[in-house]
Parts: sequence; C-alpha cells; structure tokens
Amino acid sequence: MSRQTDETLWQQFQAKAGKLLDLRAYDTLLLQILDLLPRLETPRFQRQAYLNLMPLIEQGHILPLEQVLFQVLEDHTAQAYLWLLLGLCAQRRGDPRRAREFQIRALSLEPQLFLAHQTYLWSFLLDARLTYAEQLAPFLAYGRLLEHLSPPLPAPLPAQQRPEDPERPLRIGYVSGDFYGHSVIHMFGALFEYGNATQFERVAYATIPRQGPFNDWFRERSQAWRDISGLAAQQAAEQIRADQIDILVDLNGPTYGHRLDLFALKPAPLQVTGLGFGWSSGLSRMDYVLTDLPFLPSERAEAYPETPLYLSSLFHWQPEEDIQDLAPQRMEQPAYPCFGALHQAFKLNLETLQLWAELLKQVPEAKLLLKDKGLDNPKFQSYYRLLFKQWGVAPQRLLFAGRSSQREHVSLYQHVDVFLDAFPYQAGISCCEALWMGVPVVALSGGSRSANSLLHSVGHPELLAQSREAYLALAVELVEDKLRLQAYRQQLRQDLLASAICDPLRFSAETEAFYRSIWRRHVAARC
Repeated sequence: MSRQTDETLWQQFQAKAGKLLDLRAYDTLLLQILDLLPRLETPRFQRQAYLNLMPLIEQGHILPLEQVLFQVLEDHTAQAYLWLLLGLCAQRRGDPRRAREFQIRALSLEPQLFLAHQTYLWSFLLDARLTYAEQLAPFLAYGRLLEHLSPPLPAPLPAQQRPEDPERPLRIGYVSGDFYGHSVIHMFGALFEYGNATQFERVAYATIPRQGPFNDWFRERSQAWRDISGLAAQQAAEQIRADQIDILVDLNGPTYGHRLDLFALKPAPLQVTGLGFGWSSGLSRMDYVLTDLPFLPSERAEAYPETPLYLSSLFHWQPEEDIQDLAPQRMEQPAYPCFGALHQAFKLNLETLQLWAELLKQVPEAKLLLKDKGLDNPKFQSYYRLLFKQWGVAPQRLLFAGRSSQREHVSLYQHVDVFLDAFPYQAGISCCEALWMGVPVVALSGGSRSANSLLHSVGHPELLAQSREAYLALAVELVEDKLRLQAYRQQLRQDLLASAICDPLRFSAETEAFYRSIWRRHVAARC
C-alpha cells in the first residue's frame, strides 16, 4: 500500500473520528479504528491512529479499548504505540505491574518513547508491594541513562560568565510544562507573585506549547519568557547558557512536559528540583532538592543524588476564589455514612481498593464515593462494581462522579464524612481540598509521603495510620464518631489556613533564602 493511500485513509478517518468524539460515540469509533489499523502501513499514520485513542482512556472507555487493542495485537506485536496504550489502560484501572510489563515491551521497540518511559517510572510509585528502595531505583537508573546520553556542556568561556559575586542579584530559570494552569502551580506560583524580582530575576522556560488561563499570568511576572517546546535538549541548554542563568529550577520532576534531558547537560552552575513533584530527579547533576522533613526524612534523603533543602512545608495551596464561600459543613443528605476518594483513578490500585472493600464490610451502612474524569462512564463504573462484588460488597454501595467544575468538585465534600487517601501514591491537592472542607483525611504513612507532609503541617499526625490494620480501625472509628467528625469540621480549615501550606510569603522567602545560601556556597567553593 502506498503512502498516498495511507494518507487518504487517514483523512477519511479523521473526518469521521472528530464527529464521533463530539457525539461521544466511542463504540463506533473503536470499530472504525479496528477496521483502519490493519490497513495502515506507514508508521507515522499508525502512531497517529493510536494517539487518537488517548481521549477514550481519559473518558473511562478503557475495557472496550483494551478488547480492541488485544485484537489488533494478534497481528501487530511490533507496534510500540499499541503496547504504550495497553500500558496506559492498565495503569488507569489500577494495575501498575501490568502497566509496567506493557511499557517494557513498548520501550524495547522504541527506546525513546517518552510516554512509555513516564508510565514505566510511575508504575513503581503506584505499586503498593514495593519498598522505598525498589520505588526509587528506576528513577536513579533513568537519571544515569539521561546523563550517559547527554554529557555536560563544556565550561562557559570567561566572556559568557557573570561575576561570581556571592551577593549580586541572581538570575533564576524556571523550567515547567505547567505554566498553562495545572493544579501543581500551587506548589510554585508564590515565587512569581511574591518573590523579590530585584534580587532574583525570573526567566520562565515553557516546555509545552499548551495555552491556558495562567500563561499570561506567569509571563507578566517573569523578566523573560522562553518557549522551548520545539527545541532539542542541546538547543534548549544553549539558550539557558546564553541567558546566563545562575540557578536552574526544575518544576516538573519526571512528569508530563519534563525536560530532565536538558538538566542532564548541566547548562547552569546550580540546578534545583523538588517543586511540582517532590521526588528525586535521579540526576547526579541536579545539585539540590527542595523538600520538607516529613516528606523526605534524613534516612530516605541518603539515597537521593541531590542534597536536600528543607522548607517549612513542601506543599503550598490557596483556596481558589470560587470555593471560598463553601461552608465546611456536612449536608443532611445523604443520611448514610459516606467515605470519599476523590482521586485520579490511576492511584487506585487493587490493594487500595481491596482495603476499602474491607472497610465497607466493617461499616455495612456506609457508601463510598469515587470521583475522577471518566467515572461517569457506566462501563468504567461496572469495572469497579464487579471488583467490589468479588470482594463481598454490594455494587450499589459505590457512588460515582465524573469531571465537574472546581466548585462542584469541592462542594461534594459536604456530603462526605471521611476522606480515604490512596496508597502508596498519596493525595496532594485533593488532601488540601478535603481539609479546607473540614473532612478528616485517613492516610497510610509512607509511600509517596505527601499526606505525611500535609498532615504534619496542619498539626494532625493522628490521622496517619502506621499499618493497613490501623488504617481500617481509624476510618471505622472516625465515621462512627459524630462528635469528633463535627469537631474536625469546625477546626481543620482554621488549622490549614494557619499552617505553612497557606503561607505563600513564607514559602517565597524561604526558597529565595536557599537560593542565596547555595549561591554563596558555590562561589566560596570556587575561590
């Protein structure tokens, strides 16, 4: 088949696919894909066909998609994007080990497939059976791989260097794929709003071209703005070197839009990570990681290649304007006890779900609310209902909600008694939203440790369970103690607002104090 024929087939499919997506006619779209894929011979069009299926995963149309992909797999085992999609499906429905197997197959066919690398790495963070060392090891290996592929840039010529004065104003480069408005801007937005621009000049490097409500906000608060989304690592690193950046700050970690490849080139004298993700970059050329002690205790920090810089709180959050008038109160309806798990579905591994099923059996009158985009899809709901039925829980005890406005999302906490954290990948922003609405968060200590950080910051470490048995006991005890629940409703918002989490001025001052401190240390070491 000729390239021209492939292009004609693709154009015909594109015209149909757009209409089918608008109509949410996903079953028909899958049949169209199943018919199209065996007829495409050009790799570029095959890749595009698979990528067109990505919205189906987000919309919760996972099980039918998997069926189609497995049918195609019978005759197309050498297509990396097919394995990639199977891995994304497995991860979305809470099976990180299966996702890892699929991504290994994808990477064996296309070693530089970014999404496969990302899903592979995240599968370790989502796997409840792994130790901390086992979770960290692949990130360190990925860092070594990037550094092997990208030797550091040669030392700049004297004319390219700024004076090594420990007290001069510093030029800070911020590298992010989230300037458009992703929720993690809570983690670093204060540096742009409250930072000392006289002493710490800000240069923003946007790694993806996506536009959103916050692009202009960040651009207006930066002394320079660079779109590096179309640049190779070497080109981006040369731009950073030309900008004479003193400290380059990674705001992604190994998440979507990251450019750890350019950090491997070491284009700036000092490099810092931590904000936006919290986990190690895995790079020995990343000098420091911003963190806090509950998130990264000293015994864990020993395994990091970066030196820790301890903030009062790694996590930062401010209630958005449209939720500030929502009262932290429990509505009379529903009258039954209600546990809430308003997490992204990929965090809900089978171990977490099975523990929640045991919880529902111990509190027979209670129900569990699950919320994420795609969970308004009846077929995705049926997956969870069948799982819980296998574990002895009636399917009607599960409640579901899909994507909604921020206000609608947060107002659901008025119908929830206890927020159940997932493990090992704990909640971050969702935990803050629950606390804002006065809902206690029951978390299992360890794992990603975001709940450890947040609950210590607000002064409620009693909500951290040290074992799965203690997690169950605490959740049961809380949901049955109406007076204690009412006390939390009245207190948690105040405790959150009084904590370092909601103190952007303190965060900005602490972070910039660290910039000055590490710069002084750098200059002293070179004298």
